[in-house]
Amino acid sequence: MKSAGLAKTFIVAAAVSGILFGCATGGITPSQESVSHYKMGLSRMQSGNDEAALFEFNTAIKKNPGNAEAHFAAGVVYYKQHNLDAAIAEFKKVLSLDPRFADAHNNLGLAYVQKKQYENALKEFKAATDDAMYKSRDSALINIGLTYDAMENYEMAAQSFREALLIQPTNSIAMANLAKQCFKLGKPEEAIRYYQKSLEIEPDDPSVYYELGLVYFKLGKNEDAMASLKKTMELAPNSELSDAAKKYIDLLK
Repeated sequence: MKSAGLAKTFIVAAAVSGILFGCATGGITPSQESVSHYKMGLSRMQSGNDEAALFEFNTAIKKNPGNAEAHFAAGVVYYKQHNLDAAIAEFKKVLSLDPRFADAHNNLGLAYVQKKQYENALKEFKAATDDAMYKSRDSALINIGLTYDAMENYEMAAQSFREALLIQPTNSIAMANLAKQCFKLGKPEEAIRYYQKSLEIEPDDPSVYYELGLVYFKLGKNEDAMASLKKTMELAPNSELSDAAKKYIDLLK
């Protein structure tokens, strides 16, 4: 039976406003126009209108080709639209303007993952984690772990999730994915322990209950498996995850 399991959710850095500028003493400059269009684009993106947002970001870029934030935001929209080549081009442009733009490294890595260019992805994620001031280093490490998992290098995946937890011990995503790697590495009891720690952080995560239930099921701990799988159905009724849990429950009856 195919496992539904934890979604391999890579973590995307969002576009945010980080531009400050003073009052104009003369006319409005192209740089200031660029900022205005960029901020309008962020507003359109937040309201869910990505096409209008992209128009504003591209206008911002035309007004000032050196607006790294506008290039980054356009890349985020292209990535959401699955236009990976355009996204890659924008993130690379950001990095040509600002090589220390860690979020651009992270998102460029995500685009490479989608194209299954895993070595390129790892290079970009690692560039993001090299910045000691990057506030989302744990997220970039999770992306490294998920990339290694896609490459079936479970030891390196586990190591990356452990490193993420050193930075943020309450990161339930890193904890649950570390548990999954432990199980793949033939360490089921360790997997159970990490799944349980993940649930201490996020007690209502149905995917973790499901994965934990599968570990119990495969170990022949039927009572524990039943309890975890029923909890999955309780937390995620009428879902694919619930349907998958029910199939295992039927096998346990």
